[in-house]
Amino acid sequence: MRVYLIRHGKAEDKSQSGRDADRLLVGHGEEQARWLAVRLGEAPGGERPRLILASRIARARRTAELIREGIGCEMRGEPLLENSGRDDEVIEIVAARAKRGDAGALALVGHNPQISVLASRLAGADISMQTGQAAAVDIDAGGTRLVEVLRMPG
Repeated sequence: MRVYLIRHGKAEDKSQSGRDADRLLVGHGEEQARWLAVRLGEAPGGERPRLILASRIARARRTAELIREGIGCEMRGEPLLENSGRDDEVIEIVAARAKRGDAGALALVGHNPQISVLASRLAGADISMQTGQAAAVDIDAGGTRLVEVLRMPG
């Protein structure tokens, strides 16, 4: 099974409310999300996300919405992706889905430091996720391996 670990697109430095959770994507962040949607949409059937689990925080939710619109898949809010520190629970969700052999890939959209920690643990390599970046990891009976890192040029 393929898992895409995605860090939200570039966001504003400060929200109008002053709350970090309300920070919105800037234009470049929306471009990053649309670019990722095109790349993920070009993936062969079994490697194209069928489900996106996303942080409910504004910038991650919007990133996930733009990707969902681009590839036409299901999306759900996932509180565990809100830098909850409950990385093992997120990995359990991924492992259970892989064990069931659910068709299609899974995309997780979240924030640093959590998304980098998850990518590193699943890929078995040190990965520092930048805004608007995705790490594709394959999980099978033989283990896990990093397939590629996707990030809009420029």
